[in-house]
Amino acid sequence: MNKEKADYPIVLQTKDVMEIMGCSSTTAAQYIKIASAKLKEQGKIPPVDVVKNLRIPRDQFYFIYGI
Repeated sequence: MNKEKADYPIVLQTKDVMEIMGCSSTTAAQYIKIASAKLKEQGKIPPVDVVKNLRIPRDQFYFIYGI
């Protein structure tokens, strides 16, 4: 059974990204870091490194990766 976007929490963690992208935890962490960097450049999240906990807003993640 595939989950829909709304089935995931508003803030995604590594385990959620692993499930969405079908990848390992290391790759999921990279996806989050890349998306976070893009969001920081666009000014959509503060430039402070809040992402060291490896979390990212769900809607922004889906938007960046075109899911």
